[in-house]
Amino acid sequence: MSGRSSPLPFPIDPQQQAAFFSAAVVDRARLGHDKIADAQHGAVALDEFAFEDDVIALEIKLAYLCDYWGGDMAKIAIKQLSASDLTFFRWHYENRNAGNQKAINLNADVFVDILYPDVRTVADSQGGHVPVVLTMFGPAGLGAYRVTRKVITGAAYKNWRLNGEFVGNPDGEPGRFDILQPNDLVVMSFHGVSAPHAIDMIFIAASDEPALHAALSHHIPGGRVTMATISLEALDDAVAAAATPSAHPVRLLLADPAFEEALEEAVTGSAKGVQLVESRRGRRRITLADLRKAKQKAEQVGADGEGAVNAYLAECKASGLIADFIWSSQADATGPLDFRVTELSGQVLKIDVKSTEGPFGRPIHLSAAEVVEAAQSGEPYHVYRIYEMGPSGAKLRVSSDVRQQAKSILDALSALPRGVTPDAFTVDVDALVWAAAITVAVTDGDS
Repeated sequence: MSGRSSPLPFPIDPQQQAAFFSAAVVDRARLGHDKIADAQHGAVALDEFAFEDDVIALEIKLAYLCDYWGGDMAKIAIKQLSASDLTFFRWHYENRNAGNQKAINLNADVFVDILYPDVRTVADSQGGHVPVVLTMFGPAGLGAYRVTRKVITGAAYKNWRLNGEFVGNPDGEPGRFDILQPNDLVVMSFHGVSAPHAIDMIFIAASDEPALHAALSHHIPGGRVTMATISLEALDDAVAAAATPSAHPVRLLLADPAFEEALEEAVTGSAKGVQLVESRRGRRRITLADLRKAKQKAEQVGADGEGAVNAYLAECKASGLIADFIWSSQADATGPLDFRVTELSGQVLKIDVKSTEGPFGRPIHLSAAEVVEAAQSGEPYHVYRIYEMGPSGAKLRVSSDVRQQAKSILDALSALPRGVTPDAFTVDVDALVWAAAITVAVTDGDS
């Protein structure tokens, strides 16, 4: 916890605010604001809030940059579109003689029986419907188009329906949805625990993407069964079998190791990580649960890195290479350094451990407290860089004394406007001088 308030670091328009709260992402207890209820009813603008924890503000910012508002792991289904389903789109309603449905059916045997058994209770508490944010991709692999609609049910029909206003073609994309035909597909990724609050919809037209359409069609039993769930593994297999391009939006539902690594960097405050997340705006979605998982992963990597350094220093002491050492962060986890090493000469060294499972070249993140500690230190201050960390071990490189670089950073801060104080800094490894790499064992940092 930062112990101070910070303003929400991005603007939110009223429609986004409504979607945000209808998704029930913001938790009154987590944010510590009794006025959350007032904000939910429009009495307080969300961007006027002051968050008590900068990390929570960062999590929410990242969730918005990724165009997704919380919830649990996505639930994925494939729907074979009927002529009646296509009347959800204005052009099809006006140009097809396909009835007056004006909605996409969500088959109850999948939507209710498998995905959301409690949706009726949620809908009844909200006037008989569930508001959702739709992010539509395709057909033809086209990018995100976002609208707000609702999921409803009624006595006149057995299935639930994705309903609301007609969906027209986006500005600048005339005819986008017009190419859809009966028996084309939509892959739907539902987000939400008891009821959906966001749905990603990826439309696949057989006329434009026959291989992907054929591969996915195998997962719909046929006959009167027009909707079925699909596992990530099965979806991955179908996408691979169709040789689907890497930039196709259906791949947004699958694993993206590079993006996940960037997310882990972003939650630690990496400017480059946040920039990558923002660069994928409208293309890649994560949940707040994903953000928390990334934070936990980053914390575990940090702990395991310190554990590796602890084991290495213990070996150095046992071999008579150093006189002693103290694992400082074990006694004070919020302190600005991790170890104190006493050399045989009696010289004390301060050590800050920076760990990653990735390559050495990943930037290092220094907190303002660490920079101040290094700049004002009377003893040499070194960074121990743990990298390429895995079950079989890790590599370690030790920087030269960084006190002068830290002083240069503090000197540069004097040019900032009054009242502006950075919380952290991202430092390229090339900005420091490093010793040669050595291999170290990895131990459980929590042990």
